Formats: sequence, C-alpha cells, structure tokens
Amino acid sequence: MPESIQWTLSVAVAGGPRKTESQTLPVDVYLKGQVQIAAASGATPGQANFAAPSGGGTVRFVLISASRYDATPPLTYTVDGGSAITLDGPHLLIGAGAVALLGTANLDFAFSNPTAQPVTVEVLIGRDAA
Repeated sequence: MPESIQWTLSVAVAGGPRKTESQTLPVDVYLKGQVQIAAASGATPGQANFAAPSGGGTVRFVLISASRYDATPPLTYTVDGGSAITLDGPHLLIGAGAVALLGTANLDFAFSNPTAQPVTVEVLIGRDAA
C-alpha cells in the first residue's frame, strides 16, 4: 500500500524574506528508527548505529533529528563509513537529488556523541519500492 509523507517548511528572516513550502511526497514505504547514544566515557564518544534495511528502491526523503543540538563538541554521524557530518540541527533531505548528497545508496548511519549527556536521535526515511 503506498504511503505519503506530508511536510511543511517555513523559514523567516526577521525583517526580511519569508518562504513556506508544503508538499505531500508519495513513497512506497517509510522506515522509522530511534537510537539512544550513550554519553562519552572519558575521551571515548558514545556510539550508536542505525541501518536502513537493504533491498529497497530510490530513497526520496531523509529526516535526522536529535533530542539536543547544543552540544560542544557537537554530535556527528557518518553514512556507510564516509566523512563525519556534524548534527548541529535537524537534517532534512527531500527528493532523490538531495538524498544523493549523502553519497551512497546504502543508509548505514553511525552516530557519535562526545558529550557528557546521552542523546536520542530519530531517523525517518521514505523510499520507492525496488
């Protein structure tokens, strides 16, 4: 059964431009996951992984959000062992072109928490059938 992800994005600059976009994105399946990343132990960051099941079609939507973003040093994640990406705010990729910025068709996330407090990260993925 087809699913849909409805999203709305609203951006406003004080005394400047405003932009609102809204769309319903049809997808064949969505995947949702949540990981708890332990606090760092000394100089060793807490680690957690989230792997989207393989065998799906084109990924068209990725949302990564965390329970906090004010960490210093910040949370990071890698995708399939690539370069570290700083998670200093929600990451929203809409459309296959945007998702391609992750550089891989597999979505195996490795999260790292260098802070003294645990953090919860949620991942939402929408994709087409294989």
